[in-house]
Amino acid sequence: MKPFRCFSLTKITLFILALLIAMPAPAVDIKNMNEAINKAGRQRMLSQRIVKAYALQGIHIQEKEAKKQLEDAVILFEKQLAELKSF
Repeated sequence: MKPFRCFSLTKITLFILALLIAMPAPAVDIKNMNEAINKAGRQRMLSQRIVKAYALQGIHIQEKEAKKQLEDAVILFEKQLAELKSF
């Protein structure tokens, strides 16, 4: 029985170790509550920028610039949202 128990314990340990290695570490740039609040404020600003760029595209004013600004704002918004969720 002892060799079986040791074998199972080794398997379980290796399995847990493999899971820990395989799990991606979250890219957290937020170190404290002040940084989290600052990022949340930027999220508000980005949401306003997204609406503005979307509206400019809808009324065909500065379409190329608005499209670029919209894409950049959405990418940054999603990145910061992931950081806030992992905080």
